[in-house]
Amino acid sequence: MIMHKLILDVNLTKRFFAEIWHLVNPPQERVIWDLCDQVQDSLTIIADSQKQAGEDRIVKSLQLNYIIAELVVKNNRKLPIKKNVADAMIEQVKNTYNLHHLVA
Repeated sequence: MIMHKLILDVNLTKRFFAEIWHLVNPPQERVIWDLCDQVQDSLTIIADSQKQAGEDRIVKSLQLNYIIAELVVKNNRKLPIKKNVADAMIEQVKNTYNLHHLVA
């Protein structure tokens, strides 16, 4: 939850922890995706409350969420989720962070 308060984006939080878990235990990466899906409502509430509290950072390019968004868009590793779900997530990240100029 602490990292999510810094990232403030549910999809990026999922991807962040999935990438970390992939380094530790690749065959079990799907477990993290499932766990994040289970707590998605809580993650959304946390992100919304942080944003409403005005805790967004000032310099967008130095925000952790923006940095992770760029890495997510540039990364082309096959994920242990359905391709259409992964593609939708990347498209959402591109739209949210205005990263259509980046390619994998």
